[in-house]
Amino acid sequence: MALISALLKRLSIDISDSVVQELTRTTSVLLVTFAVFGVMEVLNFPRMPVDLFRRILASVAVIAVFSGWYNLSGPFVSLLQSDRFSDVRMETGWMERVARFGILLFGITSLLEVWQVDISAALTGVGVLGAGLAIATQDLIRNLVAGMNNMSEKRFAVGDAIQIDGSFVGTVEAIDLRSTLIRGFDQIPRYVPNSELSNAVVLNFSHRHHRRVLLSIPLVLSSAEAQVLQVRNALREHLTTSGDFELSEDAPQHVYVEGLSDSAVTLIFYAWTNNPDYDNFLQVNERLSLKILEAVQAANTELAYPTQTINLHSHDALTG
Repeated sequence: MALISALLKRLSIDISDSVVQELTRTTSVLLVTFAVFGVMEVLNFPRMPVDLFRRILASVAVIAVFSGWYNLSGPFVSLLQSDRFSDVRMETGWMERVARFGILLFGITSLLEVWQVDISAALTGVGVLGAGLAIATQDLIRNLVAGMNNMSEKRFAVGDAIQIDGSFVGTVEAIDLRSTLIRGFDQIPRYVPNSELSNAVVLNFSHRHHRRVLLSIPLVLSSAEAQVLQVRNALREHLTTSGDFELSEDAPQHVYVEGLSDSAVTLIFYAWTNNPDYDNFLQVNERLSLKILEAVQAANTELAYPTQTINLHSHDALTG
């Protein structure tokens, strides 16, 4: 038991006292059974009682092993809900029931084999039934495998905002082995099969480190060169000194005169926030917008808006 505990501890798995007691009980029964069996091999008993007693001892060993597995199936399945899988919230009750059913089936089969009961016909029927169930539950099995792949790849976790196939956007609320619960921004929950998520293109907005700020700032065409450069320099200073933007090489920054349009001289402001939080992004945009207004007023110019010039001539001038 000390060796088992040390091995599980190396795997970062903590076992409860109830698990230790169950393992100790099973191991004790097996040790006593093997000891009695060894004594019987040394002593010379009549053949018939020895064969019967061997089968009894084998039955005790089989019952001890499978009863231990049966009682430990719940704690071992519950490891899926430990802190190591804190991002995955799964319903494990059905997994425990399936595990216990399988252990019970194999235990009964092993016990009948000890007493040399022919169960070949029954096993054939079970095999046919199993094949039928496998065909009927192939979608479930596909979702189980896809769910394991999604968890191993760690493409998303509970609480992440994701976009699926470039259309649906929502927040992951629960990840099960069969489906994933995603609540859209319209507050409608959607249960998406894991097999669809496994083959879909998933954008995880929560994994980004920055948010992009891209603005085109139009100044009136009548702005002088000095006025345009004054606004540009004020925005460059705000970019480098405000503390709102990431200034590393991984996040490019650009503040330039982009060009001329029909009604404006356009400046471009391109940068990345140093925090991916959406509320912080709104605050950064607010401070930047106020800074643009301040810089434009300080340069004694104006923001442009789309205009169109219409020349009017009198009818007499056209015909005269």
